[in-house]
Amino acid sequence: MKKNASVTITLLGLLLLFLLALPARAQNVETYILNPGTTDFKSDLPEPKLDHQLAKLVQIYRTGGLPAVREMARYHPQVDLISDRVKVVAHIRRALALDGPHGDLRDFVAFLGGQVELAREQVFQLQIPLTGIEKLAARRDIRRIRLPLKPHLHVVTEGYEFSGADQFETLNGFQNYHTPRVGILDLGFNGYQSLLGSELPDEVTTKSFRWDGDINGGTSHGTACAEIVHDMCGQAKLYFANFNTLTEMGEAVEWFIEQEVDIISSSIGWYNAGAGDGTGPVCRLVDLAAANNVLWINSSGNDANSHWEGQFVDDNLNGFCDFGGDDIFSFYMPAYQSLWVYMNWNDWGTWDGSEYSGSANDYDLYLYYYSGGWHYVDSSLQAQNGVRGQWPVEGISGWYSTSPLQWGIKVKKKTGAASKKIELFFDFNYSYNHEFNHPWGSVAIPADSANALAVGAIPWLSGYTDYYYTYSGRGPTEDFRIKPDLTAASSVSNETYGTFGGTSASCPHVAGAIALLYHKTPFSPQDIVELLLARADDWGATGKDNIFGEGKLDIDD
Repeated sequence: MKKNASVTITLLGLLLLFLLALPARAQNVETYILNPGTTDFKSDLPEPKLDHQLAKLVQIYRTGGLPAVREMARYHPQVDLISDRVKVVAHIRRALALDGPHGDLRDFVAFLGGQVELAREQVFQLQIPLTGIEKLAARRDIRRIRLPLKPHLHVVTEGYEFSGADQFETLNGFQNYHTPRVGILDLGFNGYQSLLGSELPDEVTTKSFRWDGDINGGTSHGTACAEIVHDMCGQAKLYFANFNTLTEMGEAVEWFIEQEVDIISSSIGWYNAGAGDGTGPVCRLVDLAAANNVLWINSSGNDANSHWEGQFVDDNLNGFCDFGGDDIFSFYMPAYQSLWVYMNWNDWGTWDGSEYSGSANDYDLYLYYYSGGWHYVDSSLQAQNGVRGQWPVEGISGWYSTSPLQWGIKVKKKTGAASKKIELFFDFNYSYNHEFNHPWGSVAIPADSANALAVGAIPWLSGYTDYYYTYSGRGPTEDFRIKPDLTAASSVSNETYGTFGGTSASCPHVAGAIALLYHKTPFSPQDIVELLLARADDWGATGKDNIFGEGKLDIDD
């Protein structure tokens, strides 16, 4: 017995040494449901009304139970897990009236152990136990269920003098009747209380539209943006609203309108949330603000260095897109950095004000890693067969490696699908050494809206005329409009962050400049926009262009 135990221990030791000597492989909580080399497991997914990522979540629960789902939620940006319940968005077949024909939906969700958080028109956001998702999908009045759309942050300031605001501030107002009201729309305002009366006004008005009511939201990004607005216009009254999903964002925008804010400053972008031509559910909220005379200022995004778009080409006729003669689009990621890739193509159909007519051309997205060859990891296989509301989007996120690793994606066109223009966005924080890059058309949603003033990023230091930050999102939009509209200072001093960079910092400079002029002049914010566009310093190519817009923000020229 002792000899057998010794042999067993020796074998275990050798096995451990062997495992440690293996090359680093991709690590992810989903590996136990994936079989490397499998190219399509769509037939194994549950209820077809579930979007692909949510269906995989149900599979994970079936296979590994709640602990496996909790592990996945740690790395998947769209998954909100509250105890045993997951947050989802359900679309119904007719206009939603919880007290009318669909009043039993709230009762049914409660019967399943969940709760409805928000209801807007044909969409409602709810928490539901994992055991109840397929039961909810089985209802005839449910059209589809998906994970919530989530935004991405476009993570005394030097931009104050750089824009000329210091000169204008000292002038007497022509008709100083206005106290500007500026709404800061963000994901969180952590630490704002400690800055009241110094970097922020003595008082601010706040309201959280998150399901947990937490105005801090786990980020100080909104606080940093508010600092810049206050630096630019100390007389502005500030309103803070935070959210976590698109449905909650709609509630926040309506609250801003009720508070009669003049300007909304939003340093947030969205992926796979619209056609890039100013339509879609996010841009619809910009249009709502404009219809109520609220001016929307939005960062242009930080994706110019991590964006690609081009026509689908399949020269070797194997069904996969050829990227420079190769089916693989490769990129590099450091160790333990969670990656994401979003893909869409120009087949959204018609936007009717509430939904797209849908895509009839099916594409799929596959993820690989390189270790002596390319190895299959994961896929996004959402169906696109012409049904209303089926968007031309795919996305993969949550994967990481225990060591620096080369990753790659493939794009497959299903049989019978037409060749479309493909657009890809990668993790702009950590991915680099992209095999290809295409900065044009990288402007973020909703900066693509005709009713949004899009702001790009430039350095504030003297001597840098005609310079710009290469990450700054640029146009044209999918309907060939020039974006951004203006550029403003970034990488500026900030109490919250120390140095605040990205187009996130540029956006509130413009919002604050408009508030300052509104305070000092008899003009409306909309009139002031025209004034600023006309007075901008024309950097770059002569005239408006897709890097600088009309040029650098300049108030006192």
